[in-house]
Amino acid sequence: MAKLVDIYNSEKEPVIKRRQLPLTIYENLTMIMDLNTMGLICDNPQVKGREYEEFMRKYRILTTDELKAALRVDASDIFNVLNQSIPCVGCRRSVERLFYQLCKSGHPTLDPLVLTPDEIMTIREDKIIHPQSLATLLNGHSSGIECLILSQPRWKKSQRCTLHSLEAGTARGWGGQATSASTGAAGGASAPCGWGWAAWGWGGRAAWRAAWDAMRASARDHVTLVHFNTLHDTLHNYLRKHRFCADCKTKVLRAYQLLVEEKEPQKEKGYVGALYGGIKRCLLDKHLHLQAKTDYIAHLIARAEPELLGNHRERHAKTLEIAQEEVLICLGICIYERLQRISLRLREEEGTCQTLAQLRSRHFIASLKLLWNIKPASQNCNFYMMKLLRRNRPGNRERNRRNSNGARRRNDRLLRANAKRLIQKNQMKSANARNVY
Repeated sequence: MAKLVDIYNSEKEPVIKRRQLPLTIYENLTMIMDLNTMGLICDNPQVKGREYEEFMRKYRILTTDELKAALRVDASDIFNVLNQSIPCVGCRRSVERLFYQLCKSGHPTLDPLVLTPDEIMTIREDKIIHPQSLATLLNGHSSGIECLILSQPRWKKSQRCTLHSLEAGTARGWGGQATSASTGAAGGASAPCGWGWAAWGWGGRAAWRAAWDAMRASARDHVTLVHFNTLHDTLHNYLRKHRFCADCKTKVLRAYQLLVEEKEPQKEKGYVGALYGGIKRCLLDKHLHLQAKTDYIAHLIARAEPELLGNHRERHAKTLEIAQEEVLICLGICIYERLQRISLRLREEEGTCQTLAQLRSRHFIASLKLLWNIKPASQNCNFYMMKLLRRNRPGNRERNRRNSNGARRRNDRLLRANAKRLIQKNQMKSANARNVY
C-alpha cells in the first residue's frame, strides 16, 4: 500500500522525489503519496534461463536507435488501449487525468518511465541499453491488465468499479449489506457485511485505520487539525438531524462555545475539563489540534460509532457534561469522514497508477514485436536481391554465359520468386503486428 509522507504546499515549492505524487484530498488539502512500497515497475521477478536467452536473441536484432523508437508511445495509442481494456469509465478518466498531470509536471512518479511535455511515454535510456533491466521491466505484461481488472470489485448492474460508483462519494460505509458484481463466473453475489464498505478494504473501521496507518507523523498532525467552521457545520447538521429540543440545543451550543471561544471554560458551572483533555485550542487561528495518537483517535471515533451506524433517535443533553459529549461525537464524525475521504482517494490513485504502469508494457511489447517480425524478413529479402545484383555484375557476365541459358533463367526466376514471397510475408506480418490490440 502507498504511504502518505507529508503535506504538499505549493507555495513552498516542495520537492517531489522518485515515485512520489501529489494527492489531492480536498481543495485545501493535498498530500504527498509515496509509491515505492507498491512494486509498480521494475519489481517483477528477474528474467532468467531460456526466456532471457530468447529475449537476448531478439534484443540483438535491433539497434539502440530502433529500440528507442519502439519504446516511445504517444497519448493516442495509450488511450486506445485504455478504452479497449478498462470497462470502468471512472478508471479511464482517472488514468487520462494522471497521464496529462505527469506530462505537465514532470514528476518522476512512474520511474523508470518518463512522460515528456509533448505527451510521449518512454523508458529511461540507461534501462534501454541494459537488456536485463529491460527484460525485467517488460516481464509479465500479458497478464498484468487482466489481473488488475479481475481484482477490481464491481457493482452488480454496472461496469463501474466500487471506487468510482455513484455511492462511493456519499456513503459513510457503516453497517448494512454490500452487493458487488464478482468478476468471476458467478457474475454477482450479495453478501452481508458487518461494516459495509469494509468488505472491499476501504470502508468502516478498516477505512480510517488503513488511512491512518499509511500516514507519517507530519501528515497525521495536519489531519487532526480541525477548523472551527468545520466543527460548527457538523454540529449544526447533527442538531438538526436529531431534533434537539430548545433547551438541549442551547446546552450543546454552549459546550461548543466553551471549546472554541472561552479562554477560561473551567469557570462554567457543570463543565468537565477531562472531556476536552487532549485537545489543544488555537483561538486566534480558529482551529483545534487533536492528539495524533492512534488510541485517542480510535476512542474519539468510537464515540461517534452509533451515529455512523445510522442512529436516528431523538437525543437530549440535559446537563453540560452530556452536551460536551455531544460535541465530542461531532469531532469524531469530522475525523472519521476526513480519514474515509483520504482512504478513498488513496485507493483510487493507487489503482490509477497501477493501470497506467501496466498499459505501458502492453504497447511497448507490441512495438517490439512489430520490429522483430519485420527486420529478419527484410534481411532475408535483401539477401536474395543482393544475390541477383551480384549475378548481373560485369565481372560475372562471362561466367554466366558459360552456363546454359535455361538454367540461368530458372535460377533468376527462383530468386525473384523468393524475394517476392518474402516481401508479401513481411507485409502480412506488419499488418498483424499493428492489430495486436
